[in-house]
Amino acid sequence: DSLCNAERGWAFERVVGGELEGFDHKEINSIESRGECERLCLLEDEFPCRSAEFDSDARRCTLSRDDRRTQPEAFRYGAGNNVDYIENQCTKPLPDCSYTSSKKDVTVVAMDDILYSRTVQDCERFCDDARAFNCRSFSQKDDRCYLSGDDSITLPDTKQPDEPGAVYKEKVCTRSTCDGGMFI
Repeated sequence: DSLCNAERGWAFERVVGGELEGFDHKEINSIESRGECERLCLLEDEFPCRSAEFDSDARRCTLSRDDRRTQPEAFRYGAGNNVDYIENQCTKPLPDCSYTSSKKDVTVVAMDDILYSRTVQDCERFCDDARAFNCRSFSQKDDRCYLSGDDSITLPDTKQPDEPGAVYKEKVCTRSTCDGGMFI
């Protein structure tokens, strides 16, 4: 809990066989477990570790200052069942966020929270303020707001459920601030 927000429901998201090609910033060998690799990512002090890859066969942990949102074109499936892509949910969020244009009559695939809301703007605020997970999408219908940690990046091949009357939006965050000559 001292390494991650105590309110956070989970510290990492895992994609078996995933990798972020070409954005390896630090490699550590002789690593015994994915948990050890996760801990190294949380403790990294030379750069903010946004993701890592753990290769159980090679016993290698590769840390990256990027993730599948900062470098979406570099994220690949098919690295093999021995490789786990792990994305740090405890890093500071990217600074500039906005919401996609709304989709009508569909809802979130997986709901992580439900709140009372009268408007889509209320839902946006709830998503921005979520602390237990990184809220990446929501749907609003009637007086309910359904928040989710998933979006079209985490679930690329999953069809969104139909929900007549619902409004769905995804949160998109980008790097656009510079800190000491480095984008953060």
